[in-house]
Amino acid sequence: MINAAALSKATALLAELRTSRQFDGYKAWGVNNVELANQLGERVSGGSTSWPNQGGTSLCGPAAFMFCLIHDRPDLYVGHIIDLWAGRPATLGQRSVRPSAQVRTTAETTAPNSQQTLPAAANINAVDWISMASLRNDSPDLNPFADYDHPSATVSAITRPRYMQGWFHAAGATTLLDNTNEIVPLADWNELLELAPYQASGWVVMLVSAAMFQGAGGNTYKNHWVVLNGPISVNGRPISSYNKTNKPDLETASIQARVFTWGNESQGLATTKSLPHLSHFLKCFHGGIAFSSIP
Repeated sequence: MINAAALSKATALLAELRTSRQFDGYKAWGVNNVELANQLGERVSGGSTSWPNQGGTSLCGPAAFMFCLIHDRPDLYVGHIIDLWAGRPATLGQRSVRPSAQVRTTAETTAPNSQQTLPAAANINAVDWISMASLRNDSPDLNPFADYDHPSATVSAITRPRYMQGWFHAAGATTLLDNTNEIVPLADWNELLELAPYQASGWVVMLVSAAMFQGAGGNTYKNHWVVLNGPISVNGRPISSYNKTNKPDLETASIQARVFTWGNESQGLATTKSLPHLSHFLKCFHGGIAFSSIP
């Protein structure tokens, strides 16, 4: 549920953005002030289709972070994006975000053989490009390959676990547990047991393979970030009713969980038979990070 007190502040910022004479006739990042206010209003409305969506880009990491930020601090989310759009100094908690000029140029460039901007052609709207591409571009020290500044970029869009922690920490959250596996190919039942309890009072962001949502088969290498958005059940029982020794048959057990990914706050796990199988989940699960709420 979105923080009501912070939402009231966000709503006031949006009203000012819509009516301020300062922004009359001003357009940047491919949108004017009213268009930006409308998109931001949708993002903080809490509707089923209003969440951050990376579209055809590889910005799943920033999308996961922004989903959590909107819930806890919609005012920080809205104010940060307005500052980026207006060309003002933009901070995200303790972090100053200064995207390169190319990130904005990309937002204002028309795609070849299209009347859409480059981000729109990649199915990512202006608000998400401003917030997510800027955040990723502003972390060049974290990626030795290149600055992220184009929707088609993949390697420079990679979000490693320490980047995710850096964003949450800047916003004021703390890390409660990190059992991500960057070297070991995948996590296991014990690591899932460790993570699951933190969802009830904070955020659990999981590093997975996108094959988790595509059924059995395919590459299960880690390539995607999702947010655990509800309790986990195994064979219809809360996962808390199990432990490291008292566990279900990992090959035949079913798992039920809800996650945020690709703009969907209630994405279910891929159905391999009659129900999603725990064995497939674990093949795609590479650990996660538990954070406190963003204050």
